[in-house]
Amino acid sequence: MKKIVIVIFDGFTDIDLFLMWDILGRNRTDWQVKILGTKEEHRSAHGLSIKTHGYITEANDADVVLFSSGRTGVKAAIKDETFMKAFSLNPERQIIGSICALEFDSYSRKCLISKMRNFKNATTTARVAVGRSVFSQPGH
Repeated sequence: MKKIVIVIFDGFTDIDLFLMWDILGRNRTDWQVKILGTKEEHRSAHGLSIKTHGYITEANDADVVLFSSGRTGVKAAIKDETFMKAFSLNPERQIIGSICALEFDSYSRKCLISKMRNFKNATTTARVAVGRSVFSQPGH
């Protein structure tokens, strides 16, 4: 069974977590989905408290690692040295992504991973493409 983790932090965007959790959580045969954070409970940008299933270091062993977004939450997480040093991700072995390409770019620029592909949509700026393969096909 594959292990999928969704990483959250204080100030995450509610709908981004819930969308990934709902869609991925519908299949319980092929994979297990967990919400990970730096503490037992994180508060969303809109004030909802969400309990986590484990600590973010579990992401290092997961098959798929998905990062939630959050306008202010991402900035705070990236500045948190403990948060950043907890990850030792491997894009050769893991699928690593985010629901928001610009947020994903912020993580990668801070050296969570060195090689990745980005997917962009109409609202994504050209800065995402710096040093990476960019795919703009719908559904990719």
